[in-house]
Amino acid sequence: AKLFRKKNIIINNYLNEINYGKAESMTFNQYSKHYPKNVNMWKKFIDVKFPQGENTKDVKKRVHKFIKKQIINKLARKNFSKVLIVTHNVFLRCLVGYFLNIKIKNYFKININHLQRFEFILKNNKIYPNFKREDFKELLLGLYD
Repeated sequence: AKLFRKKNIIINNYLNEINYGKAESMTFNQYSKHYPKNVNMWKKFIDVKFPQGENTKDVKKRVHKFIKKQIINKLARKNFSKVLIVTHNVFLRCLVGYFLNIKIKNYFKININHLQRFEFILKNNKIYPNFKREDFKELLLGLYD
């Protein structure tokens, strides 16, 4: 967030990347060797947690809490015209997947580029995605492979 030179930075744990637990800093090959059962479950579209970490469903719960507690309950009352939120890939996939009504088992297929910007509109205590048409093709390309 500091890269964007914004004032009044608020840090919120809801926006954290998925907790990889014991798998933190492992490559996929290393993870496959240590946790082959988990990889096999992923292949069957089972949302297994990382050892001592989270799964996509856990992150989706954080997305819901963030929307309700931080956006609707706090920011909407302060009547901000613009708010910049900086977060991580899995959180963004869950956020985009939620608003586009994508099945959670397919969230991993949502293609989010580094530093990709998404715009949402808050109106009457509801949030609406305001995505550019050209972003949809890039975002959803993996869903149709």
